[in-house]
This record gives sequence, C-alpha cells and structure tokens, in this order.
Amino acid sequence: MTPDIRWYDSVPSTMDIATALAAQGAPHGVVVAAHHQTAGRGRRGSTWVSPPGAGLYFSFIGRPTEARKIPLMTLASGVAVRDGIVAATGLAPDLKWPNDLLIGRKKLAGILAEGHALGSCDQAVVIGVGINVRPAAYPPDLNARVTSIESELGRPIDRDALLIEVVTRLET
Repeated sequence: MTPDIRWYDSVPSTMDIATALAAQGAPHGVVVAAHHQTAGRGRRGSTWVSPPGAGLYFSFIGRPTEARKIPLMTLASGVAVRDGIVAATGLAPDLKWPNDLLIGRKKLAGILAEGHALGSCDQAVVIGVGINVRPAAYPPDLNARVTSIESELGRPIDRDALLIEVVTRLET
C-alpha cells in the first residue's frame, strides 16, 4: 500500500497540521511532510531548525489500538527511523534514547511524540521526525553539534526513498 503523504513547500510546523488532521479523524499512517518549516518543534519547547530542502521534516499520525502501547511509541519510533535510515542509505546512526539519532556526538535526526485525545476513541499519537539529509547553513551554535546523511556518506541520497523506508517502518 502506498503511504498517504501530504507534501507542503513550507509550513510553520508539520506537527500542527498533523495534529489538526488527527483531530478531524485522519487515519493511522497519514504523513504531513514539508521541504521547510519556519517553526519546527523539538522536545521541551526547543526549536528544530529546518533549512529549506536540507532535510526530511514530517509528522506521522499513529492510532494505537491498545492504550498499553502508547508509552512505547516514542521508543519504537526511534528504532523505526534508525532502521529506515539504514535500509535507505546504509548509514547506521546510534540511537540515544528516547528520541535522538547520532553519528558520534553529532545529531543526525530527532523525534518528537505528542499524544492527542488519549483515552478516547479518537486517540492519536503524532510523531514528528526531522532528519538532516543535506549539509546546510545552520546557526553557528548548532554547526559543531549537527551532521547530515550526505555529509557522513560523502554522496547524495534519494530523499523520497528515505522517506518511504522510514514511513513504512513507522506504520508497523
């Protein structure tokens, strides 16, 4: 089955759009992706810097069927994103629990999970993913702390293939 991926050129945050879609009843597996975010979010209110065309910025709507699975979704998402990167590129980042993927000490990707309407029949977990794909002009305070897949591999990769590999793993 082909994933339901809804692409945008630029948005404030894919999390906001995915959350609104989840509230409107969007099913498990809907993905909101953007080439650029102007207000990407990280954990604890931090900002996820999303330079245009330099990464994959997307949010996945998960509809857990059992409440006991909800606490495991962040951990499972980290494994899914890591496994998708390995499958698409051969690069094997380390997973820093619960939500960062690293090469050495440099951040390659981040994951943010937010629950919505938990405990109701409409419950959802929106999983935001940011993967640094291409080298970009990051703010000076980030330059020494981030890396990208293409910087690490020394070659370009297919962003669409990467997205499909990661989303396929998130669906399961």
